[in-house]
Amino acid sequence: VAATGGLPALLRATVMAALEDGTLTRSPEGVGGDAESLARCARRVADGPARPRVRLPTWGRPLVGRTDWLQRTLPTLVRARLVVLTGPGGVGKSRLAAQVARETAADAPDGSDWIDLRGRTDPADLIRTLAEATELEPTDDPAELATRLGERRVRWVLDEIDGVADGAGVLTELLRAAPDLRIVATARRPLHLPQEVVLEVPDLSDDAAAVLYRTAATGARASDAALATLLNATGTRPLSVELAAAWSGALSPGELADDLRRRPGLLAHAPGLHDRAARTIDLTRALMDEREQEALGTLALIPGGFEPSQARAASGASTFLLLALTERALLQREGRRLAVHAAIAERFASDLRDPDAARRAVARTYMAVASDIDAMPHGRKSEEGYRRVDAEHPNLRFAWDAALADVDTDALWPLARLLRGWADVRGRVREALEQFSRADRALHESTNLGLRGWVRECVALFLAKQGRYDEAETAVHEAIALLRAEAGPDDVATDGLAMAWNTAGVVAGNDGRLGPARDRFETAVRLRDDLGDAVGAAQARGNVAMVLAMLDRPADAVRALETAVERYRSVQHGSGLSLTLARLAALRLEHGLAAVEAVVATAQEGLAQAERIGYAVGARSCATTLGDALRAAGDVDGARTAFETALSWALADEAHRAQRQRFVDEILATLPVLGYDLRVARSHAELLTATRRSGRPRGDAAARSGSSGLKPPSTRYR
Repeated sequence: VAATGGLPALLRATVMAALEDGTLTRSPEGVGGDAESLARCARRVADGPARPRVRLPTWGRPLVGRTDWLQRTLPTLVRARLVVLTGPGGVGKSRLAAQVARETAADAPDGSDWIDLRGRTDPADLIRTLAEATELEPTDDPAELATRLGERRVRWVLDEIDGVADGAGVLTELLRAAPDLRIVATARRPLHLPQEVVLEVPDLSDDAAAVLYRTAATGARASDAALATLLNATGTRPLSVELAAAWSGALSPGELADDLRRRPGLLAHAPGLHDRAARTIDLTRALMDEREQEALGTLALIPGGFEPSQARAASGASTFLLLALTERALLQREGRRLAVHAAIAERFASDLRDPDAARRAVARTYMAVASDIDAMPHGRKSEEGYRRVDAEHPNLRFAWDAALADVDTDALWPLARLLRGWADVRGRVREALEQFSRADRALHESTNLGLRGWVRECVALFLAKQGRYDEAETAVHEAIALLRAEAGPDDVATDGLAMAWNTAGVVAGNDGRLGPARDRFETAVRLRDDLGDAVGAAQARGNVAMVLAMLDRPADAVRALETAVERYRSVQHGSGLSLTLARLAALRLEHGLAAVEAVVATAQEGLAQAERIGYAVGARSCATTLGDALRAAGDVDGARTAFETALSWALADEAHRAQRQRFVDEILATLPVLGYDLRVARSHAELLTATRRSGRPRGDAAARSGSSGLKPPSTRYR
């Protein structure tokens, strides 16, 4: 127990390993071994590589006082598929949920994932949030999400589900459709679902609370009697104990206990808190000056956590104050980000002197974040920028709502441009349609025709993505009329007009009207050329080529792709170039429009470009076409190597995990025709995959986003 901290999973694994290697020996009297050897064995087990993937947050301090609870509840945790850890704010549900997932990791061999639901308030968005957090293709359908999970044996930890608890019923459908999924959730109250097993998280024992205080109060000493008096005043909830310990350098336990006794009525009935925990938080607030209280109250309004620079901009807090708030356990570290514990946030946000001013300050901060991301070059924005949007999405929604409430068109412009592209790439269709439809209504009387047209075009795009082509057709023509009235040379409205014509082409193409689709895409090309937007023009030409191929005009399609290739080359846009070269090579090969040697050269150039930037989609596409071309040329060995390369990039493609197995299966189906042993192929490919993941940079994703919405020639319009 001493060697393993008493944690059940590590204890169990250490005992088994120690019996196997002889560190523990059996005798008629029982089992024995020496403490030093057992400690070494425990370290080996803890650091061992053969453990399931676990993506959970870590805490700076060891878990205190929960070993007995884990031992008692472990059989239930192993058996139940939906466990809800309940209890008031600050009792340690999140910390314990992470440990529960670690303890039961062996029952989820395909991985355990942490899904932070703090700040989520739309119950209808729960399934989509789960899909995106676990890197599955977005969907709002529980059955579809279960299909994408397949037979993977995973555990999800849903932290702070309270905000979307009204929509938790979809978990019943999800668990029924995905029999290998297990869920642990934290909530203040039970969810009342049929499969649910509720485990209430208790306060710490007096002894455990004392250990936690002494661990957290570094450098401070307290007698057992003084500490017992303090804990009687604060209670033994972990958050209360850590808040009290944070003041140990300035106030003795006796002084803190006296302060709490002098404030018996403070926040006696705070929601979600018991009296003593509430008084401890309120005492902490009373020990701060007004400026510090306002700063923390402002930070408590930020729904999705924040970086230090954003905290300074929103609240006016200095770096020194942020450090002090962190040391006082009022801010939590989450990697590079900070957050206010929910129980603390309730108290400080509810007592802001000017809550409207604080909300405006938070909104302005994230409007500035949107402007910074929107100003990034296209390729960098679609990769690095959109990853930032992933992290800041709840905060950007906060800014969006504030800008709509004030009809602040200056603030809405960068938010609209950024969120359109991000929602398109991430597949957030339902949410984006709701957002932009709301903006469309709010801007109905605005004189800013450019912004109104841009927002209307966004509505048309996301209507089309829902298959509502008649509504999308009406909306896109209204957008074009508004943008035409506002557009000028080098104007954002002209950029919007080019996008609107591209969307009009998408609507017509997906509705089966290929002639109008081609004309609309060519209009988008001309506008992009006028703006000097080589990337946008290349993407539009790619759409023209796809339509031409469907119109059985492959030679014209090839010419359009050749022009797109030159445009991508001129701006050194690696991902767009590699993907367009793959399409060009495939089209030439399929219709015999070039010698096989020329097709091979085109595919090799695209593969080299994609591998240079680590762009898995382009590399897989180019390598597959290269294999087809080499097989047509009779070079069986070369074709095998090319398909093996394609397989390795398909396995390495983290950006398209949902479709990855289909890509792998398609490539594997080709290899037996070439007389290739599939087991050898897969082992070689997985070795290459490991090398690429460890040694290759991730490429820009501009071509991955496609931003056109047009289905590729191999897929029927729908």
